[in-house]
Amino acid sequence: MDERDSWTKRRAEQRLAEELNRATAAFGAASARVNEVAADALTFSLPYPDSMVQIQNVRTENEVAFAKWRKAMDRWLAFVKEGVIPEDLGI
Repeated sequence: MDERDSWTKRRAEQRLAEELNRATAAFGAASARVNEVAADALTFSLPYPDSMVQIQNVRTENEVAFAKWRKAMDRWLAFVKEGVIPEDLGI
């Protein structure tokens, strides 16, 4: 492996790790928000129709965050297992 290949792999690893860390943090925050809204609904802090809408909204946000996390994890694993560097990293 020459110096250029080594640099490319290090840079890809760094970017994919950052992507995975951001996705993990976003998914964790979205999950915490679901728990918070569900707890509010259970304690009747919000009236029925509003609480259901809010639960649906945070659930959707959580699903989107999970999908982004899953994509980041798939990209990370493809890199670690097979050395695949996604083209969109621009490396």
